Amino acid sequence: TQSTWGIFIMSWILWIIIFAIILICLMLAYFIYMPYRMYKKVCQKNFRKIVVWEGEKEEEVPVPYLMRDETYPVDLTIVVPCYNESNRFPATFDQTYKYLEDLKSRTGIKIEMVLVNDGSRDATWDMIKKYCADYSNNQTLTVRGVSVQPNSGKGNAVRMGFLYSKGNNVLMIDADAATEISDYERLDSWLKDKVKDDGHGIAIGSRRKKTAGIDNKTERSFLRDLASKVFNVLTRILIGVDVLDTQCGFKLFRKPSARIVSIQHLERWSFDCELLFIAAQKHYPIVEVPVSWHEVLGDAKISILRDSFTMFRDLLAIRLLYCLGLWKLTDSLIHLSLIHISEPTRPLYISYAVFCLKKK
Repeated sequence: TQSTWGIFIMSWILWIIIFAIILICLMLAYFIYMPYRMYKKVCQKNFRKIVVWEGEKEEEVPVPYLMRDETYPVDLTIVVPCYNESNRFPATFDQTYKYLEDLKSRTGIKIEMVLVNDGSRDATWDMIKKYCADYSNNQTLTVRGVSVQPNSGKGNAVRMGFLYSKGNNVLMIDADAATEISDYERLDSWLKDKVKDDGHGIAIGSRRKKTAGIDNKTERSFLRDLASKVFNVLTRILIGVDVLDTQCGFKLFRKPSARIVSIQHLERWSFDCELLFIAAQKHYPIVEVPVSWHEVLGDAKISILRDSFTMFRDLLAIRLLYCLGLWKLTDSLIHLSLIHISEPTRPLYISYAVFCLKKK
């Protein structure tokens, strides 16, 4: 009968709704659990090897420079995360050094570069150690090396570079020089008007913000451009950071603001979003600055489908884990738990409990 068919259809609709609710709950649980589980895993094991290289030898650094109370006579630290960059980075270094020579002659500022080897499989670490030795007494630039084994992601490489930086300003750049290094002065100029009395402030390079005189050659494949636009929209919706381009690898932090890397949980492509989320929650000034950018051809390190899914998952994790209190913001610096190896030739191991947040 008609009533029987109506009941049958309604029951099927009800079961579909129940199944959809269960599926959504499972997806949310996955989005929350996976980043949280990965973070808890690294908090429970001392499995990462950190080596700090100064000049021609390894140095033991009991407490990373960024987390110390003392100040250093360094105006600018440039942090470069490197993964299998032994072929491509030398050209970037030469281009950067040429600009820094000019900057030094005009301003007299003291500059250092921190090169972070993120578990590379090529000769990247040997290249970094050579730069450290060759520029140990250079008047323009000093170089420090940090090696992380095994590979842990760009986010963790940037974090380690920040932790072992001495500068009052910390500039993060990519190893491929896709952004003109001379745009540092534009970021610094725009940021000066925004910095708080307590010294906090962040300037982020933007490939999408347009202004006169800026050459943005952002032609990319259709899929990559679409993924970038969708991701930026989701970023504004999910984590409330109103910027046009969160993923440009050219960002300038005043030293007090750079310390938020000690709160950072994400280690791969979405770490920028978490840092900006933390900064926004703490009401740090954030200014978006147009930069000159061009596509650099090279070894593909991004999978559009896989990494788009992971980044979407990470955006949900940022919003949900902080809202649920599983990840927390803190105004106190974390206590650093370092495990020292007594033999001077042995590497320094850092306990990843360093990133399990504790209030003083």
